[in-house]
Amino acid sequence: VRPGVVFGPSESGNVSRLINAVIKGYFVFMGNNETKKAGIYIKELCNMMIWELKRQEENKFSLSLLNASMKPIPSVSNYFDAICEVAGIKRIKINIHYRLILTVAYFIKFFLSPFGIGKEFNPIRIKKLVRSNLVESDYLKKNKYNFEFDLKNAFEDWKSLNPDDWK
Repeated sequence: VRPGVVFGPSESGNVSRLINAVIKGYFVFMGNNETKKAGIYIKELCNMMIWELKRQEENKFSLSLLNASMKPIPSVSNYFDAICEVAGIKRIKINIHYRLILTVAYFIKFFLSPFGIGKEFNPIRIKKLVRSNLVESDYLKKNKYNFEFDLKNAFEDWKSLNPDDWK
């Protein structure tokens, strides 16, 4: 199983950082509103793997190769909108030129990070935000997998299980 970004309660990864940035009001777009970011909620990933194991048993085969991601693949804008809705906040979509943000991130890294300032503005993370991550799940569609979670209800479920991740 090759998943996109796996997210969920207490994961402390990319999606948790995105939630934190949106809620705290320091997330900005860099002309990347429609950049696709394949992701999968941890519960959906578990459901998917159990579903595939049952298919293997029923159809008497022992090897599967599949990508695991939400269908359709959400854009950065979709993540932003779903986070705002689930968190019950309103944020304006601010666009700042990518090269300007990247320059500022390098400045922070070299001059302020030795003092523990600005770790959220890592140039590597900024570069990742403008690149699409297209992990398509055609196998799941072809074999009629029924998704339990879309982006919004995955976030709602996550928030109900661990509200501290949403503060």
